Amino acid sequence: SELHVFPYSKRSGTKAAQMKEQINGIVKSMRVNRLLELNESLAVSYINSQRDNAISVLFESSNETSTFGHSDTYIYVKVDKDESLHNKIKDVVIKQIEYKNTYGQIKKA
Repeated sequence: SELHVFPYSKRSGTKAAQMKEQINGIVKSMRVNRLLELNESLAVSYINSQRDNAISVLFESSNETSTFGHSDTYIYVKVDKDESLHNKIKDVVIKQIEYKNTYGQIKKA
């Protein structure tokens, strides 16, 4: 559902830190940025594959307008604010997809 991306950092006392020909910081940064772009594209594609299907979501928090949770397939979903959903699992149908801002509706019984 998503990649976990981070650049290598030297850790003193490790064999890797003693290796010659370390990758330049700018090159590492460019590679990380390319992977983050790929991550966004793949994540949106993955979420889109779940559109219009009911997914189980554990709701955890709310802000002024929305309640948020994670699906059992690691999709971060928001619905219209309803604090009574906190710590509950509900079936949600994905309706609108943006990276890190996926909107769903609670499935009617």
